[in-house]
Amino acid sequence: MMRPGRAFAALFLFAFCLQAGVIEDPEISIDPSFDSTGVHGVFTFSSNTTGGGILHFFNEDPFTWVKVEIMAPYPGGPFVCRSVFFLTCGATFANGIADIVFQGIDPNGGIPSGIHPGGHFVINLDHNFDDTGVGGWLIAGQPVTFEATPSATITPEPGTVGLMLGALAGMLLLYRRRSNSASS
Repeated sequence: MMRPGRAFAALFLFAFCLQAGVIEDPEISIDPSFDSTGVHGVFTFSSNTTGGGILHFFNEDPFTWVKVEIMAPYPGGPFVCRSVFFLTCGATFANGIADIVFQGIDPNGGIPSGIHPGGHFVINLDHNFDDTGVGGWLIAGQPVTFEATPSATITPEPGTVGLMLGALAGMLLLYRRRSNSASS
């Protein structure tokens, strides 16, 4: 029979080994920011040496980003993402790569509205989206590099569409009147 002291020591050692092996779940968010580095087109960023990081950027493109697709090697485990700029966030995983997609805006011009030109945003890789600098984005103890591809669907404002349709209807009416006058 094992003595209570040895049993306690074995239990303590087992618990310490479990705690030392904690792996943070990969998480990513895109939220409002300030004091940022400008980016346009495809851009890259990396997690820090503890798998997290808070990276500040702003949109230098001349259009609103309505979708941001981020590709990165995936360390595994449960995945969490969120954003106040986009309606949805999700990911697919294949061959060790995460394809993370933030997309969609409010069609009525409300929130979420995408990331506008000059709009500042932060990409947070930290666990629970806090500011500890610790996250789950390490592979074999090394930081992960991400590639982000923003895009825009060029959609005119509803007022612009109405104005164009009204002008087109007016031109058609004018054409019909002239055609009817010429044939009389």
